[in-house]
Amino acid sequence: MKVDLEARQKDDQIVWEDCAQTYEEQVVEGHPDIRSAESLEEEWLGHLLRKRSWQRPEQIHVVEAGCGSARVLAQLAAAATQTEDLEPTDRKLLQAYRRLRPEGAFHSAWAQTCGKMVGVDFSRSMLALAEERFSRIGLSRWIQSRRVQLIHGSAFQLPPTALGQPWVICLLNSIGVMQGEEGARALLRSVRQAAGASGVGFISAYRAEAMETHGLNQYESTLEVAGIPDWLEGDVPTGCRARARQSPRAGEAQEVLPVDWVDESGALTGHGELRRQPDRVRQVCLTGQVRTRSGYQSRWYPWSQMAQLVRDEWGEAGWQISPGRLDHLRGRPLQWLWFDPTGWIRESLG
Repeated sequence: MKVDLEARQKDDQIVWEDCAQTYEEQVVEGHPDIRSAESLEEEWLGHLLRKRSWQRPEQIHVVEAGCGSARVLAQLAAAATQTEDLEPTDRKLLQAYRRLRPEGAFHSAWAQTCGKMVGVDFSRSMLALAEERFSRIGLSRWIQSRRVQLIHGSAFQLPPTALGQPWVICLLNSIGVMQGEEGARALLRSVRQAAGASGVGFISAYRAEAMETHGLNQYESTLEVAGIPDWLEGDVPTGCRARARQSPRAGEAQEVLPVDWVDESGALTGHGELRRQPDRVRQVCLTGQVRTRSGYQSRWYPWSQMAQLVRDEWGEAGWQISPGRLDHLRGRPLQWLWFDPTGWIRESLG
């Protein structure tokens, strides 16, 4: 049965508008295992962009599908900004950011080749957080000058870039929340079209084979983001939501999750526990399909299924890599997809 992607997007948009702030706090900036995956994306994307800048000094324009709060676009803008060009207040903010995020350190070659950057997301709440991020790190002038554009729109219809080389990215398993397999295919086609014959496409995704060791604990640790996963059973008191009392890390198996019950104001009302359903856990680990009681859906695609999607939509220009070969610990749960019509990425990564 054909999926109505537009209708599914509208349903999912409601979920993301509601959870944007909590997602930012507990996932993007909060969960240590997720932050580990993010740091690997940031390091390698930054490394490859700098290498490209050294080798071929042409303008590079970055387009991010599902940009969320723009953590990567902000990092790339930081790396292209000299503190001497900023007002004193902004200079201090950028310096403080760089102490926390070394990948945002200034790089002269990247500063010369960095063109315009565009972030596209269907959540206005996420885009508001993105604009706040640029202001918070002293780079609001990138927004004001429209060198960075934050667009409310669909990842399936990415805007064309100016002259130069487009790099089209979609990170932190955003492909997994894009309305199932038909949505994933639509995203792959959109990335291919936006990158063109000379550009680069980069999608970072979790893989189903890591659901048992990494995925279950991630969703159980962040109940306030998207709700209680449907593999956990237990009654929730009326008018309350669950908040995990612990944040189990990757590989820490647990059958019972201790939780706090909190009301709408966030006040603690009691304690309880949620218990894993073995049959449902096995199904989730097999398929990578995640659902929560609040309607949130996500997907960690099996390696073989993702490989088939890449072959179907990108042909010989696409390839799949396990970043675990670059960093065994941080890359283990991930799979990276490259649209690489010129072969430069394959040559660079070996």
